[in-house]
Amino acid sequence: VRGSRIGELDLEVVEGEGITSNSGKPETYCRIRFGDQKLKTSTKEKTSNPIWNETFTLKVSDLTDVLEILLYDKSDELLGIFKTQLSDVVGQDEVDQWYPLHKKGKKQTDGAGNLHLRMRYIPNKTYDGDQDQCFYVEVLEARKLLPPEK
Repeated sequence: VRGSRIGELDLEVVEGEGITSNSGKPETYCRIRFGDQKLKTSTKEKTSNPIWNETFTLKVSDLTDVLEILLYDKSDELLGIFKTQLSDVVGQDEVDQWYPLHKKGKKQTDGAGNLHLRMRYIPNKTYDGDQDQCFYVEVLEARKLLPPEK
């Protein structure tokens, strides 16, 4: 059932490197999109190598959800984009990696800089993280139910 919470994604936006803008050294922040959740980091002033060390906990309702992080300058100039599916994180203890950024409309890296992220998927206790073994039951109708035994 889409919308049911099956776990959480701990996301730490650690730092960026080689981030540039049309106006020189950018005043950079990140917009984070995951499912219907939207979050934002603080703005780092006039640096090509911003350090955030900011952690977010995102609710997971579908393992096919896409994590998208967009880097912006304070003037709202889009500086770089990072996208990944949650399925790339599931099954690993923690992902701690640098990712190349790309510009809007381009799928390949094009010198937009890099973003250092730490990610960890934490399944609910009732969900073991293996999508092939998970199923949902939706009760459409129930008749003549007995009260629970005491």
